[in-house]
Amino acid sequence: MSQKPRLFEKGADRYQPDTQAIAQYSNYKLNQNFLARCVGLVAIGLPLLMLTSLFVEGACMRASVSHFYYEVFYGDLFVGAMFFIGTFLLAYRGETRAENGLATAAGIGAFGTALFPARGDGCADGTFSTRLFAYVSEDNDKLTMEPLVGTTTEGYFRMVELSHILHSVFAILLSGFLAYYALAVFTRVMPSQRNSDGTLKAAKKRRNLIYKFTGFAIIFAILSMTVQMTLKLAFQYDVPYWETYSGSFIAEMVAMSAFGLGWIVKGRALGKAIKDAGE
Repeated sequence: MSQKPRLFEKGADRYQPDTQAIAQYSNYKLNQNFLARCVGLVAIGLPLLMLTSLFVEGACMRASVSHFYYEVFYGDLFVGAMFFIGTFLLAYRGETRAENGLATAAGIGAFGTALFPARGDGCADGTFSTRLFAYVSEDNDKLTMEPLVGTTTEGYFRMVELSHILHSVFAILLSGFLAYYALAVFTRVMPSQRNSDGTLKAAKKRRNLIYKFTGFAIIFAILSMTVQMTLKLAFQYDVPYWETYSGSFIAEMVAMSAFGLGWIVKGRALGKAIKDAGE
């Protein structure tokens, strides 16, 4: 019988491994389902927290989730959340090496999305007061590191000239792999998930419907932003109300929420209706 756990212990035998509990309870091992739920909640919660900027005096409702990189407090949330998601995806271990490789690629995409900011600050007034960035000095064209306070974003982040392009590449990498993961990996069927007549069990069928919904939602968000950007850059056409109602932010929020929902379901956090027998 294991001893009653105590938070603070002293003496030579303090904090000895509880071998009986370790052998009996699986929650002493790394629980990937728990981590999947956490990642899902972070992905859904991040854009929802950013919406609170609408009620914060002096804060700017940025044009996209990525542009909150430039906002005080919210920028730290964005970078922290992306690194948390990226770390989980790199550490995640599925059933095959190919599955692990897909998760690793998506994790690298999350890191790159956080490290390389989008173009401009995404704020209607064109000014900001936030983080420390490199820019080209007007006096001697020398790269310096100075806090930009109340100034425009022209010449922004010049230390990495292609920052906005790298941001887009990594964001597409992340979103693309996550969509494929939801549609192709999560929907795979194990022999134990079929009935004796070969049909899918009800719980697996429900999960697959959710996975497909999340995958197509991510694809829809990517395509909507791609079409809007193509029309704007190639044809100088502004999609009506896109800027007014923060279309990019909404599209990214849809993609992140879909991604989060997929991993919450993967973590079996929505009750018995999506769980297989014995889970």
